[in-house]
Amino acid sequence: MDLTTYVTELTAGLIGAASFAAAVRQTGQTADAVRLLVPIAQHDAAAAEALTRLAPGWR
Repeated sequence: MDLTTYVTELTAGLIGAASFAAAVRQTGQTADAVRLLVPIAQHDAAAAEALTRLAPGWR
């Protein structure tokens, strides 16, 4: 599954932040995921939680 699909499922509530973070780490796309989540996290709680899990020092 590609990263945009993961983000879509996260923001739609189909997967949780912990599952999202685990999937992203497993595929080695952490940096790309953080770049996608930064603008979304301001408006979406699940994206904000996932961002915190992927980049704990970010907030």
